[in-house]
Amino acid sequence: MPLIPSDEPDWALLARTENLLILVTHPGEEETRCGALIAAACRQARVPVLAVLTDGSGPDGDAARAERRAAQTRASAQRLGMQDHRVFLLGLVEGTAPKAGTPLAAKLIEALIFLMWSRDCGVIVAPAGAHGDAGAAWSAAEAVARITGVRVLCHPRDSGVSGNSDSPIGGFPA
Repeated sequence: MPLIPSDEPDWALLARTENLLILVTHPGEEETRCGALIAAACRQARVPVLAVLTDGSGPDGDAARAERRAAQTRASAQRLGMQDHRVFLLGLVEGTAPKAGTPLAAKLIEALIFLMWSRDCGVIVAPAGAHGDAGAAWSAAEAVARITGVRVLCHPRDSGVSGNSDSPIGGFPA
């Protein structure tokens, strides 16, 4: 499934009408890439599901750093309006996301399908990318869409959406 062009999604409409599964590659991207979308959905009482692919431990696998990043992610999600039970930290070490076609990639796809169906999500929002962790996330999101028939979109920041600069949360009206 190709990337959806940046001019096609109406992010504000999606925030009002769809149950979203938002997949981010690293802790912190929930705010930097999808913060406006998450906040807008939460204001509409359509709290998305957030799945964070990697643990934020860095290239050396620093467990203490991963714990700090997990706490930061949960705090960030809470500031955006999410409840903790809607945040799923998948815990892969940075830089080790599975390549398409591997057994671990198949498990990731199964996990995302489970999250999607258990929370009645109809749209997956994932990072655009062809390489590394972002490539693995996009590949998994495309596979989930192919298997289940849900729509997959690239993150608002990846799609070139600039949004309303006057908004208190960039890209969306208050």
